[in-house]
Amino acid sequence: MLCGCVTPRDANPTVMHKVVVNGAELTYVESGTGETVVFLHGVGTDLRIWDHVRPFFAGRYRFVAYSRRFHSPNAWPVDDGGSYTIPRHAEDLAALINVLGVKKAHVVSTSIGGRVAVELAFTHPELVASVVVGDAYITVEVPPQDEEALKAFGRRFAPVAAAIQSGNQSEAATQLVGWLFENDSAWAELPDDRKRYYSDNTKTLQLTVRDRTIGDRPDCIAIGRIQVPVLVLDGRNTPAAFRLTNDSFYRCLPATAQRVSVPHAAHAWYVDNPRESSEAILRFLARYPIQ
Repeated sequence: MLCGCVTPRDANPTVMHKVVVNGAELTYVESGTGETVVFLHGVGTDLRIWDHVRPFFAGRYRFVAYSRRFHSPNAWPVDDGGSYTIPRHAEDLAALINVLGVKKAHVVSTSIGGRVAVELAFTHPELVASVVVGDAYITVEVPPQDEEALKAFGRRFAPVAAAIQSGNQSEAATQLVGWLFENDSAWAELPDDRKRYYSDNTKTLQLTVRDRTIGDRPDCIAIGRIQVPVLVLDGRNTPAAFRLTNDSFYRCLPATAQRVSVPHAAHAWYVDNPRESSEAILRFLARYPIQ
């Protein structure tokens, strides 16, 4: 049994690999042994966001974190990047799991990466042992009293979109971070290592806003048919729009789903409180060993 006192073990070496799947380069790092847990990043970032949680998992599992197509340090597309879609990301993840040589993997995701993880659960449930979905904005089917909060959050994206459309990558990164954390000073408050992974991936925002599949959200009936175990996770201080959509997503899931809100954490729960985030996920994974 897992106790509530996980001790990080960072003695496991981390190895970086590059593979080509579905015509795109994917870079991934792995550490540790055991059942495979694949970590899936969100918008405008890359595999580095999981550095803080890696020590908690690598002593118990095979930790794998990868950068989605065209995210740093992967090769940039030679065309217009039209293959950058939620379904294609899910197919990339399916191909990566096969490359890893396992029949199934646990998938831990955050932000738009959660959309990819859920798509994989729909299309390739045979590859998925369990899914952790953090702040993924899966459904906008919220109660009427919560609709205005979602609309307000959407309106606050306007400066981000304007910066992306102008091609001002520095301003786009600043505005994105301010929007995600509902804090106009958030960029200035970030440590340099976090600024780097946003800066290195700002150009992918142009591909994100052009992805027409982002609006193809599953309805509650479809969500209720998800066959794999799901943990819905957020930070207790996450923006209201993420919390409300997480609540709606959870209500639509089968009764076996679980819900966790991590204290002292916001949208970047994996950095804000890596210990308690990891402990919650580890308890969940322990309930669903890969057969």
